[in-house]
Amino acid sequence: SLNAHWGRWTSGSITEQDGTPTPINFSAGNQFHYIYGPLAPPTVVAAKTGSFALSQVFGTTPTNQLGQTGTFSTTASVNFTAQSVTFGATSFSFPSDTWSFPGGTTPIQIAAGKGAFIDQVVNGTCSGSTCLTSTPAVLGKTGIFMGPTGNHLGVGFQARTTSGPTAHAQTAKMFSCAPSC
Repeated sequence: SLNAHWGRWTSGSITEQDGTPTPINFSAGNQFHYIYGPLAPPTVVAAKTGSFALSQVFGTTPTNQLGQTGTFSTTASVNFTAQSVTFGATSFSFPSDTWSFPGGTTPIQIAAGKGAFIDQVVNGTCSGSTCLTSTPAVLGKTGIFMGPTGNHLGVGFQARTTSGPTAHAQTAKMFSCAPSC
């Protein structure tokens, strides 16, 4: 009923329209996970109050730089009064590597024409045959509140190593207030 969509591109390419347009090719080892839907009106999210647990309701199966599929784990809650979202420890697990990141709180940002969104980066590690032992890594969490009442949060999770072997992991997940907010 929300009319949200999610998936991953595994082939084809896009061209970034920045100062120097560069094509990005997708493949089994370089996939693009996405989630989109109707934006929540930013004024609705800004006016909400209270704290609520968020439940993962759907999303993509995580993949890494080898095209392996894996598992993903995190918890989330929203505090509309404080205008923040808190994530618990976050992890990816694949046959070749495991990623671990601490939890943290990020502010809800409100922007006319852009909706209500979050954008957070946390430091962690990647371990395993492709990452070696405790390779430093970062996890970006970018999300947007969706639906007419702002009860859904779509989040893209993108991890990458910051030194040592180049590796990455990603997924896109939809969270919903449990039972409502």
